[in-house]
Amino acid sequence: MPLYTFILESEGGGLCFAHRSLRWDGFVNALCKKRSGFGLVLSIAALLCGPARADSWLPPSTHTYLSADGQWRLTVVPRGISSPLSYFEDKVAAKPKPGGEPGSVQQPLGQMEHRLQDQWEVVWTAPLVNETAPVGAMVSAQGLAVSFDNWHSVGYGGDVVVIYDRMGRKVRALALEDFLPKDYLRALPTSISSRWWGSEHKFSPDGHELILRVVVPRMGDGPDRSPSPEPIQVKLEMATGRVLPLEGLEWERALTAARAVDAERTAQEARRSEAFKAPLAAPVSTDERAWHEYLVEAFFRVDPDTDVRYPNIGVVAAGGPESGERDQQLVRKVLLAAIEDYDEADEYDGVVMLGCPDQAQLIRALAKVAVDLPPHALRRVRVYVTVTPALREAAAQALASSGAKVVALDVSAKIPQSAERLKRATKAMTGSPE
Repeated sequence: MPLYTFILESEGGGLCFAHRSLRWDGFVNALCKKRSGFGLVLSIAALLCGPARADSWLPPSTHTYLSADGQWRLTVVPRGISSPLSYFEDKVAAKPKPGGEPGSVQQPLGQMEHRLQDQWEVVWTAPLVNETAPVGAMVSAQGLAVSFDNWHSVGYGGDVVVIYDRMGRKVRALALEDFLPKDYLRALPTSISSRWWGSEHKFSPDGHELILRVVVPRMGDGPDRSPSPEPIQVKLEMATGRVLPLEGLEWERALTAARAVDAERTAQEARRSEAFKAPLAAPVSTDERAWHEYLVEAFFRVDPDTDVRYPNIGVVAAGGPESGERDQQLVRKVLLAAIEDYDEADEYDGVVMLGCPDQAQLIRALAKVAVDLPPHALRRVRVYVTVTPALREAAAQALASSGAKVVALDVSAKIPQSAERLKRATKAMTGSPE
């Protein structure tokens, strides 16, 4: 099952953890307040999956697909869901028909029509095999249909490609594993929800074959790289769904490239695993992303509520006196977001992780922002700050009027990994029962 995470954004030279977006905010808080262990999922996700491109999905909606000659029309109506939030919550809870809305369509439907002169006549109406809706579809000039992927889960499941005959009956449903080897699959570009395996598929001129255009993995595929512009072709018989043999020089080159990417990723995962087990040291550079990653990992090593909370994170970029207003804006945003994270009935405190390569610069920003906060506004917030023990008192004094619980993250000392987290990560990787 794909793991879910949140989106980082850069603002005015600093990084902050942006889970205030409409897409994710309710999801996080609902899961955390239910003690779902979502924090644990996120803490281990970095070890299991490493960096991944964030993505977002609009709610599923009705779409119509025309054949190339304009004579056939397929309309796809998605299964009704009450909201993306309810879908995500039910998906995490492994409920059937996640996010289902009473009284709505309980299964995605397809309706095929054929144009006769100037009139469209319904040929068939039938349920589709997808859980909620396919991401795309095609119609051949012979009136056959193909659907691709699943809403919010491209490249996963046994119905990545589904062929339907002229009466709407399933010819064959295929997973990526049915036509691509495992090392090739491991090398595909991925995001939080999906494996982005291909696009712009087509039919052969006679309509007898479906030609899938599959991306060729390449070194460096990741958040900032687009898929390969040189796809390989995988052909399927429309009448049976049989995959034609993959062979030839182009396929051999693609397979070689995929194996190289797979080897690189395997080495990266080994390095991440070692880093997960090793004591955590503060960055020696001023790189903001390195500081952000440090704060995330530090939270999961030291905070008591990692199973039910995810912190609001801010990295103040190193700078001179002229950066003061920028620093204050970032710190203010992160602190205010933490205040919004709880209500008086919530038994768990809000959490903030603030870091900066320049400790004095961070304390100055805290002091300036705290002056404008109402007294005791942060009384239910733990604020971790990256300072040495010598400056811990100065950081606490800067936020004294806010009522925050200030915790110093000693940047001069390494933070050991917790035994319980190591135990859980091992079980997650091996599939061992609790």
